[in-house]
Amino acid sequence: MTHPTHRSALPPIAGLLHALTLALVLGAFSGCSRQPDAPAFSLQDGDRVVYLGDTLIEREQTHGWLDVMFASRFPDHNVTFRNLGWSGDTPSGK
Repeated sequence: MTHPTHRSALPPIAGLLHALTLALVLGAFSGCSRQPDAPAFSLQDGDRVVYLGDTLIEREQTHGWLDVMFASRFPDHNVTFRNLGWSGDTPSGK
């Protein structure tokens, strides 16, 4: 038994029209969910940062890359970091 040669279900021009239509629809909706500009994140001298979460945050106690990232971004600030992550917890405490 021979199999027919596989051909695309759409002729080339129909595929192009399909792609253009998709691009136009996505372009039209891309600006709909735009949020107003949020204020820039900034830590102040004396701030306290608490990490809440599950295993991902708990493991941060071992590696400490978040603390290093914040401390290097705000080197002149006296900021305290506390990691309260616990495996199985969620940020909502459930």
